Amino acid sequence: MRKNLVAILSIALMLLVFASCTNDNASSLPNEEAGAIAAKIDPVQLMNDALSGKIKGATVTVTEPKAATTLIATVEFSNNTYNGMTISSGRLRYTLTGELNGTRFSATSYRVTTEQELSIIDDTSVTVSIEIPETTTASTRSSITATVTTDTEGNAEIEITKVSISLPSSGAEVTVGGNDVTDVIPSDPEPETPSVSYVTVTLTTAEGESTTASVVQGSTYTFTAPASAPEGKVFLSWSNGNTEYSAGDTLKINADMTFTANFINDTTYARFNGTEYETLTAALDAVKAAGTSPATVELLRDVTDGEGYSFADGSFNVTIDLRGNTYSFFEPSVGSSGTETQGFQIKRDNTVTIKNGTLNIAETTGDEGIFKMVIQNYSNLTLDNVVVDGSNLIDEGLMYTLSNNFGDTVLKNNTKIIAVTDADVAFDVWYWPENSYGEGVTVNIKDTSVIIEGLVEYADRSGEYPDFYELTSLTIPSGYESKIQLTDATENGREWIDNGDGTKSFRMPAEEEPITETIV
Repeated sequence: MRKNLVAILSIALMLLVFASCTNDNASSLPNEEAGAIAAKIDPVQLMNDALSGKIKGATVTVTEPKAATTLIATVEFSNNTYNGMTISSGRLRYTLTGELNGTRFSATSYRVTTEQELSIIDDTSVTVSIEIPETTTASTRSSITATVTTDTEGNAEIEITKVSISLPSSGAEVTVGGNDVTDVIPSDPEPETPSVSYVTVTLTTAEGESTTASVVQGSTYTFTAPASAPEGKVFLSWSNGNTEYSAGDTLKINADMTFTANFINDTTYARFNGTEYETLTAALDAVKAAGTSPATVELLRDVTDGEGYSFADGSFNVTIDLRGNTYSFFEPSVGSSGTETQGFQIKRDNTVTIKNGTLNIAETTGDEGIFKMVIQNYSNLTLDNVVVDGSNLIDEGLMYTLSNNFGDTVLKNNTKIIAVTDADVAFDVWYWPENSYGEGVTVNIKDTSVIIEGLVEYADRSGEYPDFYELTSLTIPSGYESKIQLTDATENGREWIDNGDGTKSFRMPAEEEPITETIV
């Protein structure tokens, strides 16, 4: 660790030792001897020496990352000498409170607790055990800046890069981090008066009525739905130019802004090319009839009685934007003749993206809703920030939430696939060369934010089809192996092989370095 890591140890040690050694009960020695030891510890001298890098050997690691507000760090040190005294060993625990922005953590306060006592040896080899107070809080002028890094296994490290603190004596000059930067702290600093500016947010409804709100410039504003809507209408969004904001969305406001409410008919649930439709399937039929490519269909509201839909061969290059809503399949289910058990059947030569919402099965379905699979895919499918929830599928034997029989499937950006139970299949990679599907099937998990709840099946069919390995693949980010559970049928001698580009594919080890023979 660099010298600036030592600074946080030194500050905490100064506070702890200063607080402890002015307390007659803080030492295991008699009061006279404890006082003699305390006389050798001048907090200001300790501060300057430590920040100049004269105390060595501290390491700082984050033991309990706490999302965006708190980091708990442990500092261990040994055999550090100060003013004729050796700190033979010790460990301090820091609770840093502040804000994590990306990998930058800025702490405005901290407190220190001990995990074991500090053992200090003076120049006469008298051991002093100092009792550390339960908490020691830095003054309100204290600030800590740290960089937080996380490795592929989730272990975090914190590097202290800047420290400032009020010292016990006024006007002390402090060297920060062992460089030439100094900070002179006056005895009675002038209080800082925050400079706050306000801007106005104006919300206009369709009837021309407006409300205004005064917000702090640069603060985050959260949108809410209007208190009422025109008869026969429901609120959809607020808009400012071409951008729409739904209730619950947030926006940083830096200047006066005006937003207008958008309402839709209370029978409307989907939209394509500016036209509203009563069902998502009607909007998809309109895309097919128009032949528009690429096209975007929006789900405008939650649907509890959704119809299944079969995407005809080669008819679609479409994005279905669920806009944060949930589409629950009710009836009818769709599929090939005799197997009408699916929510979406996506036939070959289509390109379909589904994003920003949830697909699931209604808790109670209609008589024509026999759902054993949420999506059956024979095409190029991308699932982007979408939950495909198979919890309510009919549970008859081994069930599949997403089945991939042909084409390329991509899962990314917080997508989650949920199987009926932990023993069922979340998704499969099923090579099925019959009926002109011999070009193969691939599934690619693009990033580690993807969550798979259930099993993954990639059955080995190389014995039946010699081109199995050439025409199929299951690819994941490196380090994702622990997040995916393969079925027994998937294993069969294969393993995760590094592709050299940050990804791994599940295949036979022999494929990694194919053997070639040259005849001269």
